[in-house]
Amino acid sequence: IGVSQCSDDAWRQRMNYELQRELIFHPELSLHIRQASDNSDTQCQQIDSFIAERVDLLIVAPNEEVGVTPAISRAFDAGIPVLVTDRRVLGDKWTAYIGGDNIQIGHLMGDWVRSLLMTEQIKEARVMELWGLPNSSPAAKRHQGFAEKIEGIKQIRIVCSACGRWLPEDGERVADSLLA
Repeated sequence: IGVSQCSDDAWRQRMNYELQRELIFHPELSLHIRQASDNSDTQCQQIDSFIAERVDLLIVAPNEEVGVTPAISRAFDAGIPVLVTDRRVLGDKWTAYIGGDNIQIGHLMGDWVRSLLMTEQIKEARVMELWGLPNSSPAAKRHQGFAEKIEGIKQIRIVCSACGRWLPEDGERVADSLLA
């Protein structure tokens, strides 16, 4: 089994640990994990190397849907089942997707901001939006869901948006800069 992780954060490390733990029950399998350091070109090279190695299953957490889709399609076209996790890719050349409904997550945030206005605790909401990566499907879909829920409500405005790269230290730095 080949695993291509987009990054090396706590969430991905936990996933890797759980995948390795499951090998205890399947000694006939081997697991090869690579991480792309948030670089779509690197991830595509890793996926291509898994194709060349003829892995039996490819698990991919795509860095960006546009950049990584061609490599995932090549794996699928090569007859390798592809499990896409956490982030979407374009098209339908994958076997299964496991991940959240990011539009719904955005809807929930929009509903929450709207609820603040209903309680009359605040008269206006000026929103500072931090994105993970602008070209990653979770960030784009969460923004889409949020925007759908606040559309037409004059008391809610997104006043600034910036990329926090999914990392707490980057998000804090960017937020502090925007607040200043």
